[in-house]
Amino acid sequence: MENVLDFRGVPVVSIVIVNWNTKDDLRQCLHSVEENLKGVLFEGIVVDNHSKDGSGEMVKKDYPRWTFIENEENMGFARAANAGIRKSGGTYVLLLNPDIVVKPYSIRRLTDFMERKPEAGGVGGRLLSPQGMIQWK
Repeated sequence: MENVLDFRGVPVVSIVIVNWNTKDDLRQCLHSVEENLKGVLFEGIVVDNHSKDGSGEMVKKDYPRWTFIENEENMGFARAANAGIRKSGGTYVLLLNPDIVVKPYSIRRLTDFMERKPEAGGVGGRLLSPQGMIQWK
């Protein structure tokens, strides 16, 4: 994949992940995003809800290109997600839970859909179990 910028020269997608004490899942999620978006200019933001498991130190050390927002208390998902969205500068915002493992080309497919369907207000990805089956809940 090539570096993809919108007409303003900003990343096409900002990825916002809200974390609370999910260091191992978060590491796996960040790794999958980095691996599957090689060569694509994206913005990554982790909003941490006052974790006590070393999540913040791991992000700062192992994923320095990601913006890290450290809350002084657990603000809950919605307020934390909104803080990340306010910080974002991409054309599109993708909210990911830290227990998600991104599949190859999945984020590109979502942004391509939004480009082809400008009337769409949003799009969601398919959630698969570790065995590859669709998860309905």
